[in-house]
Amino acid sequence: NSRTLIKHQLETSKFPVVFCSFGKDSMVLLHLVRSVFPEVPVVFYKEPTSAGKYRFAQQVAEEWDLIVHTFAPANVGLQQIGEVVEFYNSYQIGKDLMNLALNRIEPKPGEKCLCGILDFLMKPVAVSTFPFDLAFHGHKSCDTDPAYGNLKLKQEVFESKGNAKFVFPLKDWTDEEIWDYTEKYNLPIHTERYEKVEGKWQNKADKTFNPDCFPLCAKCLLSKES
Repeated sequence: NSRTLIKHQLETSKFPVVFCSFGKDSMVLLHLVRSVFPEVPVVFYKEPTSAGKYRFAQQVAEEWDLIVHTFAPANVGLQQIGEVVEFYNSYQIGKDLMNLALNRIEPKPGEKCLCGILDFLMKPVAVSTFPFDLAFHGHKSCDTDPAYGNLKLKQEVFESKGNAKFVFPLKDWTDEEIWDYTEKYNLPIHTERYEKVEGKWQNKADKTFNPDCFPLCAKCLLSKES
């Protein structure tokens, strides 16, 4: 069903792209789309201060001979939802912006971390043209967010005037099905991020090489005196 959806959407697209973080869901999505359109390019958002987190992504990009686009955010910010404090990037996807939050880890005493002001809020931003008319995204209805909880998708295709069309081929997949596919097709696995415990793959407790998680200090931003 996912492959049929991909084929159908590609028939009306001139400039498709795959959003890819090179995590488990993105790898399955990219493999599925490439099985239909091998030359599909990738959009990969990354932080300029944390090159070590992207070794796996670089390795896959080289081995699969990918065309990878990276855009600077048009805006950055800080928000607090309940007890969760998030830094976020806003990326241009047409006339509108798409917000992507970073999973902030509270730094331990003495631990090397990024400064929320200098390394994040003051980093370069740019308004750029998003040249793609169709974007495949690996979000699943079973996924959860630290701030918003479950983010269930209502539809597989989302269209908004003036923006790229978003398609979610993995909408109804489970994590177990993602890992089954990964092993069936022998896809690369980021073993610095995931580990197999009692026969099941899961996220490692150590987030050092997880490109979604960053030790970000926000002490002076959150203090009442600042």
